[in-house]
Amino acid sequence: MSTYVKSAKSNYQLVPEGTYQAKLAGVRDLGIQSTPYGERELLQFAWDIPPQKNTGGETYRLTRKYTSSLQYESALRRDLLSWSGIEPSPSLDLDTLIGKRATIVIRHNVANQRTYSNVASVLPASDEIID
Repeated sequence: MSTYVKSAKSNYQLVPEGTYQAKLAGVRDLGIQSTPYGERELLQFAWDIPPQKNTGGETYRLTRKYTSSLQYESALRRDLLSWSGIEPSPSLDLDTLIGKRATIVIRHNVANQRTYSNVASVLPASDEIID
């Protein structure tokens, strides 16, 4: 008898490209993962974008993976610096950022014949109020 993996129907909904006010909903340590650049220790930031809702009535949530590095050219360092305006320190407890507001820029990219919403950059929050 043969067993096959059935292709599941995805309920992924694109967040339209643009600039949004968001809150950092979580930071997750993904441990060591294989990447195109070899094995790397990765983190994942989860962003909620209220009051934007998907067709199910839920707040949009997007995630972004980062290499756990504050090296000069790292994406994590770049986004933390552009968000806060302060050079991030290795002693920074990333969990203290949860709940903080930011302006995020969403861009779409196509991979494997699918379009994805991606957090392209993280900037300081505007004065706009979000829940």
